[in-house]
Amino acid sequence: MYDNIAEVDLYSPDGLTRIPRPIKVKYKSKRNPARLFVDKVYCIRDSTDNVRLEKLLDYMGIDVKYIKKAHPGSYSIRPEHESTWYTHYKIWGDIVTNKYRMVLILGDEIDISLNIREVLDPIVEKLYPKDTNAIPDWDVFYAGHCSVVENSGEIVYRGLEKLRYGATPKCLHGYMVNYEGANKLLDKFVKMQDIPLDLAILRDAKFNATDPLKLLSLNPAHITKRPDVYHPKIAYDGIYPPAPDSALNFIGLGKKGKY
Repeated sequence: MYDNIAEVDLYSPDGLTRIPRPIKVKYKSKRNPARLFVDKVYCIRDSTDNVRLEKLLDYMGIDVKYIKKAHPGSYSIRPEHESTWYTHYKIWGDIVTNKYRMVLILGDEIDISLNIREVLDPIVEKLYPKDTNAIPDWDVFYAGHCSVVENSGEIVYRGLEKLRYGATPKCLHGYMVNYEGANKLLDKFVKMQDIPLDLAILRDAKFNATDPLKLLSLNPAHITKRPDVYHPKIAYDGIYPPAPDSALNFIGLGKKGKY
């Protein structure tokens, strides 16, 4: 007997032909698969007309709360840094206010693995304490990152080889944070710094001798950044690979185009 049976409409690469296929998956978690087994999924977006993002999340059946990227305009630090710090800080506050035990925060230029639920289900089951009074032994879990060395991190649990202690996880387009972690982030970063927020988090984890942030990462990342696809008219340095078993590629939106 399956705990969750999803009827999923698969699309051919041209994005036109609907191919209904029942997918039967027995999840260990009793929490909502539409929220990837956490309490809330936030998605930060800079524009309300991001059709590619909406099609991706709709196809994947992920229930998200959209958060408009903040542009405070005070520019006490560089605008791109201020916007990121302010937006994520606002979300951390919402986590604490609502007493969410674990959430996922997504960016708006992402690709997601088709099997993201099967990958995250046993991991979230381990990371989500059954005892509501238990304190998790982690703060931030990067299901998505831009690091190529996360395979060097030590395996956290035997049998879950993809879950590692964070080596040098970078980027904030697909990370989970728990209630305790959100409280730590609020305390540590109440004063904005003129550096990228992901670097500030990593620096605290590496060099704070008293109470460092505890980082975990997924290797390989199953949520990746694809700014080259979302913004085809802008030239980007570097390589932005699709997610393993890419959902964007599968539904025909993994190439530069009208979206």
